[in-house]
Amino acid sequence: KFTTNASGRAQLLFRDGTSLTVGSSSELTIDEYVFDPDTDTGELVINISKGVFRLVGGKISKNTPVVFNTKTATVAVRGGIATLNVSSTGALRANFIYGDFMVVTTTNTGATSTTSQAGWTLDVNAGQRTAPTKTKTNSEALTQDLAALEKSVDNTPTPTDEPASNAGNAETGTTQTQENVSESEPDA
Repeated sequence: KFTTNASGRAQLLFRDGTSLTVGSSSELTIDEYVFDPDTDTGELVINISKGVFRLVGGKISKNTPVVFNTKTATVAVRGGIATLNVSSTGALRANFIYGDFMVVTTTNTGATSTTSQAGWTLDVNAGQRTAPTKTKTNSEALTQDLAALEKSVDNTPTPTDEPASNAGNAETGTTQTQENVSESEPDA
């Protein structure tokens, strides 16, 4: 299980080359990961509770869709790139950016929508009983999802960004910041 806080981000790189970027305030569980490097096949199933995610499919997704389970829908992405935004109520927005296809199936009725065209979004609201809504991707919503995956710019200096103080080693006249301190054995 992986959980990020309000300032946290993560990037998971799987052995098959699949990359999953996890945004802030997100929660997921890897239910299944199997990969056979001799045949470049396997399965990846992830349970998402909430948050923003970006999938860049690796070798597994070339043959078998990567599956994301949420409380309202199951998303399957084959051979591609997608972003998913799952609210705390379970509402889902899945953006298909590139690849073979993306299928979204509602959990309560089994209604399905599919796209094989980049630039389409499939939405499912909590309690929705109809097929996922298919719309052209809203560039502003996609930009917000992508921004949630990146660290925000904070111009406040961190301790390692601040200049070293004048306090240092009186014998050698050197100063060190935490950023460039390293331990080494003295020469004999």
